[in-house]
Amino acid sequence: MPDALSTRPPRRRFAALPRTRAARLLVPLALLGAGLGAGLGLTACRQDATEITGAKRPGDTTSTGGNSGGGGPVQRATLTVTVGVAPEDTALARLLGLTAGILPGAEVTIERQGTAASRQTATADAAGTVRFTELLPGGYAISVQRLLTVAEVARLGSENADVTAFGGGGTWGVGPPMTAARVDAVLGRRGSLVISEVYEYGPPTASFSAHPYGTYLELANNADTVIYLDRKVVGRVLPQPFFDYPTFDCAFNARYRLDPGGLWSRDLWELPGSGRDYPLAPGKAVILATDAIDHRVFHPTLLDLSSADFEFLGTAQDVDNPFVPNILSIIGLAGSFEGHGAEFRGVGPQVIFVANPLDVPGTALLRDRFPNQDLPFWRYPSEKVLDVYAEQILPSLFQQQYAECVPMVHPLYDRQRAALGDYTSAGSVRRRVFAVQPDGRVVLQRTRTSARDFERVPTPTPKQVP
Repeated sequence: MPDALSTRPPRRRFAALPRTRAARLLVPLALLGAGLGAGLGLTACRQDATEITGAKRPGDTTSTGGNSGGGGPVQRATLTVTVGVAPEDTALARLLGLTAGILPGAEVTIERQGTAASRQTATADAAGTVRFTELLPGGYAISVQRLLTVAEVARLGSENADVTAFGGGGTWGVGPPMTAARVDAVLGRRGSLVISEVYEYGPPTASFSAHPYGTYLELANNADTVIYLDRKVVGRVLPQPFFDYPTFDCAFNARYRLDPGGLWSRDLWELPGSGRDYPLAPGKAVILATDAIDHRVFHPTLLDLSSADFEFLGTAQDVDNPFVPNILSIIGLAGSFEGHGAEFRGVGPQVIFVANPLDVPGTALLRDRFPNQDLPFWRYPSEKVLDVYAEQILPSLFQQQYAECVPMVHPLYDRQRAALGDYTSAGSVRRRVFAVQPDGRVVLQRTRTSARDFERVPTPTPKQVP
């Protein structure tokens, strides 16, 4: 049974770098250690999805019989997707003239798991349906989106001025001759503090097969008022529930992976501040660097992050830029085996979240352990979660002997992961733009569907929105 544990271990201070410009820009390789780091608006909602797990996943092809040599033709499948409106949003949908519970004009994208080249996109007809033909059997990720116009947002009233789009998704098993799937889309709201960019690049260097410490997480204020970053929490969902392991398979780990009450994590970090020390104006962004140093000394295509707004501080072996405020671990492993704090390389599936602090410092969190593991993990409560990014690494870069468990998290947090993880690309993962306001301020898209809200861009844009 889960128990409780305080989230406030004693804080430690670590030796800082010398306060010289050279120290800010150059850090000896020895200080970084050797080896690779460990991979890693809420309302009730419904998702009609078939979970694809382990041996239950349909195979690549299906033979119609024939001789033992497997000479029969491959059976193809037709997939009919109907896009509906989530029950909790039907009242607002009626204000938009959507009275039948369906969503015509929605953009529907499908992709066979592990095959990026299979991606197809089409627009739902007046009945809210799209038909895809000649598909290989298998598990398919389906995501849907319908952006709202400025005029449509106005029809929802001032109390719903933060609504941006319908979004949704799920994973279905598709087999011949026909498969039908219904995706209920929810109305996404702008939110407040959101994840706006994830920089995952880790090229090979003299010391690392993939430099792990030049990554950053960007947070942006997507609201119309100032946000104070003080004591905001950044977390990463532990990776074990993402795979169909023999000791804790998808059916077992669903109790954690699909828990509507919170996100289970072994890595939680807290930004500094006592309440109003770190204001963030509307439309502005901050960079949370793994290591706030000039990483170009390790590889010319990396970035100079010595002027980041914050840096994650790990154990005593981690470098500490004294000119950049530290983000400290409040629970867990401090991010990596080398102790350098949070790193965001896309070396495996990951779910990153940002949240408000607990109401009372030191409040206990639910705690549990996986079978055959000594390390505990904790549940961060759902009512505190502000934003989530769920990512699948590109299949060409990640080969796991065990099947993946999907969905990665409860659809309360994210309705379809984004297949964008790529630590070999010098670009970054960036949140899409929904609209530009008359004063030039950008409003970012947030439908709680990572596959729709994020895209990979060839050039990182730190502190630019976008």
